[in-house]
Amino acid sequence: MDITTGRMRAAMIAAASVALLVTGCASGGGAGGSLDGNPEETAPAETAPAPETSAPVDDFEPSVAWLEEGASFELTTYGSSSCPAEVAEVLLDAPDRVTLQLAPPSDGMCTMDMAPTTQTIELPEGADGRPLGIALRADDGTVAADLTLD
Repeated sequence: MDITTGRMRAAMIAAASVALLVTGCASGGGAGGSLDGNPEETAPAETAPAPETSAPVDDFEPSVAWLEEGASFELTTYGSSSCPAEVAEVLLDAPDRVTLQLAPPSDGMCTMDMAPTTQTIELPEGADGRPLGIALRADDGTVAADLTLD
């Protein structure tokens, strides 16, 4: 597992833990009964839906969208807001395929949150095929995601 994936997984676990903690704290305490402990005085419990505190894990997948078709697009990734994934290089693999090489992660402390980061990517000369395949490659050389721009 690469460091970026590890950080993303740790951030998702932290977000899920906070969601469980908030839901658990909001549910009230103790067994049924009135404040004076008399079980006959209990009112029927109303169950409120738990607040939505985080997006489903599938929503944290990277995504791409055209800004100016044939010239530039936006890449959105998810991870620590203080150590976002950054594209270091855009490589032309074929007219209909590019690779986005991510920079190595920061050596500093990263917050345990999950936040989107959007970057504008300029296409290299010769990238003119449609649909355009985009490989997102981690700093260790593994492919982190395969994306498509139609």
